[in-house]
Amino acid sequence: MTPESDGDFSQSTGQANAITIDVWVDPVYGEDTPITIGSSLNPFLTIAFARGMIYETADNPITIYLNEGWYSESTNGEEIPIVITSNLSLVGIGEAPSTTII
Repeated sequence: MTPESDGDFSQSTGQANAITIDVWVDPVYGEDTPITIGSSLNPFLTIAFARGMIYETADNPITIYLNEGWYSESTNGEEIPIVITSNLSLVGIGEAPSTTII
């Protein structure tokens, strides 16, 4: 098993359940707080925070939708590099997805 592969976290404890559905990130209007749910109306601020809140598997892949904007340490505090597993997709959205820059 590698760090990027699926693990067994059944004996783990935490303050919140992992998110197992697609989520949204907005580098301007998002928030990285425990009450942020990652919906299109309540997006996360950074990909890294969203990545820590989700649990993707081979049977349940997840997409992180990226609203337009700049994702970097200097603009929204984004952590680089971004680790992507085979069960995770990043998709730029908005009127001009080409304006989503990591």
